[in-house]
Amino acid sequence: MSLRLAAALAALACGVGPFVAVPSALAAPAGRNNDHDCEAFEANDDAIQGDLDAINDVVAGYYTSWVGNSFFGDEQYGDFDADDMNTILSATSSLSARADSVKKGMQTRGAILALDRLANDSRAVNDTARKIADGTYRPRQLGLVKDMLFRSMNNYHNAHSLACNGDIVEPQH
Repeated sequence: MSLRLAAALAALACGVGPFVAVPSALAAPAGRNNDHDCEAFEANDDAIQGDLDAINDVVAGYYTSWVGNSFFGDEQYGDFDADDMNTILSATSSLSARADSVKKGMQTRGAILALDRLANDSRAVNDTARKIADGTYRPRQLGLVKDMLFRSMNNYHNAHSLACNGDIVEPQH
């Protein structure tokens, strides 16, 4: 038997050649990096995104006004009304608690780090909001920490995408 024929037969026997069914153990993964982490992300994504949207909806209006006022030399910053401040405080509390809870069951380091950063940045927004309410910080500080939170949101979306699709996504904000 020639060496070439022996190699061809060995390739067929190993499931590498044409018209040979590949055993399921050798089949390519179904596009997911980690099913367990993906399911945890999917189960909590709507609530996490809802909290992020609530924070953004409140802060964006104020922040746009502050940037415009600052650009035109007017250093007057509007105060948060009580309902808006309560929305920020409740959304950041909910977000940090949910991120901490989801993080406990994650298996991959990237998912754990993304959720840890999301929880910590949410706590920073909450702390800043409290300091604005008591007069320690100026209201525009909240816009700066909100930007920090939304950078960590991009990490969250990337970890979610890696767990479910095996790739990262474009930045959301």
